[in-house]
Amino acid sequence: MVISTHSSSVAYEAGFETLRYFKRSPASEDQPIPQAEVVNLSTVFPSQTKRDSNVSATHKFVSRYLKSTHCDLFFANGIILVEGAAERMLLPHFIAHNHKNLQRSYISILEIGGAHAQRLKPLIELLDLPTLVITDTDACSFSGTKKRPKRGASLGFGSDTLKSWFGFNGLTLDELLDLPPERKIRDNVRVSFQCGIPAKFTPQTRTPKEVIPYTFEDAVALTNLELFKTLSESSGMVKKMHLATKMRTLDACCNAMYKALDGEKAKMALDLLFDVEPAKLLVPEYIKEGLDWLESELDTKSLEYTWVPKPSASDVITELLMSNSNSLIGVDREIYEYLSLENPKSFLLFAGAGSGKTRSLVNVLQKVREKKLDRLIKSGQRVGVITYTNAACDEIKHRLSYDPLFHVSTIHSFVWKLIEPFTEDIKEWLKEKLQADIDDLSLKLSKVRCINGKTAQQNIRKIESKSRRLDELSLVRTFSYSPTSNKVERGTVSHEEVIQITATLLNESHLLQNILTNRYPILLIDESQDTRKELMEAFIRTQSLNRSKFSLGLFGDLMQRIYSGGKDDLETALPEDWKTPSKIVNYRSPKRIVSLINNIRDEDDGKKQEPKAEAIEGRVRLFIVDSISANKPEVENDVRYKMSLITDDALWLESNYTKVLTLEHAMAANRGNFDKFYMPLSEVDHLRDSLLNGTNASLRFLCYQFLPLVNAIKARNDFLIASIIKKYSGVICSSNIRFCEDPLSILKEADDSVSRIAAKVVDGDPSISEVLQLVDKSSLLFIPDTLKALLVNVDRESIENEIDVSETSFAWEVALNAPLSHLNNYSLYINESLGFGTHQGVKGLEFDRVVAIMDDDGSKGFLFKYEKLFGVKALSSTDIKNQAEGRDWVVSRTRRLFYVICSRAQKSLAVVAYTQDPEAVRNKSLASGWFKEDEIEMM
Repeated sequence: MVISTHSSSVAYEAGFETLRYFKRSPASEDQPIPQAEVVNLSTVFPSQTKRDSNVSATHKFVSRYLKSTHCDLFFANGIILVEGAAERMLLPHFIAHNHKNLQRSYISILEIGGAHAQRLKPLIELLDLPTLVITDTDACSFSGTKKRPKRGASLGFGSDTLKSWFGFNGLTLDELLDLPPERKIRDNVRVSFQCGIPAKFTPQTRTPKEVIPYTFEDAVALTNLELFKTLSESSGMVKKMHLATKMRTLDACCNAMYKALDGEKAKMALDLLFDVEPAKLLVPEYIKEGLDWLESELDTKSLEYTWVPKPSASDVITELLMSNSNSLIGVDREIYEYLSLENPKSFLLFAGAGSGKTRSLVNVLQKVREKKLDRLIKSGQRVGVITYTNAACDEIKHRLSYDPLFHVSTIHSFVWKLIEPFTEDIKEWLKEKLQADIDDLSLKLSKVRCINGKTAQQNIRKIESKSRRLDELSLVRTFSYSPTSNKVERGTVSHEEVIQITATLLNESHLLQNILTNRYPILLIDESQDTRKELMEAFIRTQSLNRSKFSLGLFGDLMQRIYSGGKDDLETALPEDWKTPSKIVNYRSPKRIVSLINNIRDEDDGKKQEPKAEAIEGRVRLFIVDSISANKPEVENDVRYKMSLITDDALWLESNYTKVLTLEHAMAANRGNFDKFYMPLSEVDHLRDSLLNGTNASLRFLCYQFLPLVNAIKARNDFLIASIIKKYSGVICSSNIRFCEDPLSILKEADDSVSRIAAKVVDGDPSISEVLQLVDKSSLLFIPDTLKALLVNVDRESIENEIDVSETSFAWEVALNAPLSHLNNYSLYINESLGFGTHQGVKGLEFDRVVAIMDDDGSKGFLFKYEKLFGVKALSSTDIKNQAEGRDWVVSRTRRLFYVICSRAQKSLAVVAYTQDPEAVRNKSLASGWFKEDEIEMM
């Protein structure tokens, strides 16, 4: 059994032997995502049989101490160890009034005593948390007699912490006091102890005299001499310290304070809190130095957990301009003015490749927070920000310091939050949709020649599934949706349904329009070119009906659109009163590459960018290769070698420092061995986008439930197998009556099922369908109804003789007959782990050295054709018709893709064009102005 807890009581009752601590490791350039390391706390102290008596005593003390105090050591960002109750009571006030950043961190303050602090050393070193140890020097003679600390008095010190933990046992008190700050640090631990305080005892004193306190209590008094002189009405030790300030000399004052230290120290802290406003207390210098160090360490840690690349010179200049100005500049200022709460304007921002779109978005939002925060809070309103990916969402949240004023989320999460309360409306929409689907399937079923044919049987299953869902709608009290969950249960809605329902309700419901515009008077949508057409049109219509109180801001670039479901006429279909600001500077690419992508774009919308002022020149080369005779791996290695000579950059020879972009998914599928799964599905329009963005329920099931189970079985990882089955099926759960009655039999059946699957997959590469049928038969996973309907067993001849086979069913049929390895490679590809990059995967990213591969023969796709872009192949009648009607067509899609790929390069770019007609490609490249004569090489 594994228990995850944030309860200190549970943690310390369990004992070190059973505890595992998840220690965060910071992000870095090599690993931009923070990691967690599992620390086995049983290693803090050796096992009972291996401990010596001292280790055993330490183990007992630490265990008993942590258990008795119920401290929050394991759940802290930082640790402070103090000697006594006075420090423990006053430190939180010192932090609150003098260290605001430190106050925002979770600090565990442990009162441990000077004689025992070092016993926590093994545990603190293992946790690796920034730790401040505040201790007394315990000044004494070399024979061990307690003495008031003075310089030049041949004194030592008695602190066990300073001797045993920090190794200062060979020093005198004078040498200890003179230690530089860096000597007080051991890895993640810093020690602070009393140091000299420059004091002016009377107004007539011109030169401060150094005095050295013995403990925390007299350090506070000597640091606040003038304040203690006023505390005549106090009692206890505070009263004694006050009386000491009445002595005639500073030395006599220090002697009196030293003698007063035998009193109740904890009571002194309480009396001080009663008599004095904590903000008026000056912090003793040695404690201030320690808190400064701890604050700096935690600030550094927090930055490390999100690695940020080193900024360019232009980034630094821009940041300085922004930080030194009370107002935004350029386009950022223009956008901010549109977001007026009194006179809102809506806009579409053109932000070409590398233009700093996210920086502008964040700059404007920060200004909104600065100027409009109070009004928005009083009105109970927020600013909505919609991004396309979770990664972009996290990045913007981080840059905005996770301020709750801004609701930053992906499109699916945002719209679900909007429509979630509309249970009856969702139910009515689903009723109409399900009934329409059932009617359509029933009509198809009535026309089949053979009811036992595969398509007929699949349609029967679909009708049964949809009818069951339709009947269960009456039982649904609330609907649920999770952008990360694949489990289908009663009352869940799919990714696709969330978008469609929101678009419908926004168009039809004035109530939902009012909720949106009243809750979010400002709504900004990033990557607007890829927002679903029907949803984008609903947002624009809502804005047109509420233009006096609602500002809709769209950020994007139609030249960089990825998915086919977006609104491709976005620029021309906007209302006349919309604004269209532009960011024209490309901060990423060198001058030559900016010139290239401008020329590529010239045949599309003609928009131009400018390179940043300090941009380097950069190098581009086009290598044209005869595709009939080419040895492609050899060609691409030769290209890298040539680029290393052309650019005088040896890193072109290192594969880890060169990004190869295959430009097109079908090409990647062919090279990455997942074409048998990918290609059939990619040919179906409504499946194509979901193949790439992961929103299809069946694809999510295959990649995030089915495949992990198969891989766990192949690895013979019994623990992982059991956890996947328990999480994603009804076999091992309390709702399974058979499991409750006879769990051993059910577990035996599950184990037998796993063994049957293992016989197929461990040493073989069966079809996806074969393994899926075994999983279905044993109910090891809940299989989505759309996939389950396909798992019907009929002979192959009956399938081939069927006429009425739906395009979608046929595509899935072929895809599921692909080898299991093709599904695995597809999963690696969409998770960016297969080694191939496309414009979908790399948009927004940038690389110093880019190799762009154009290869129609290698792709076997139909959406993109480089031979047509370069004029090698004639246009089809469909191409000519689509072009004439102003629709998206093969050349426009290919040109956009080429633009995005080329714009990734920060230093140099090599384009490798495989073609059946090298001379035609050369002529087109020169005639279009894309490449110059000396930039083209025939290979």
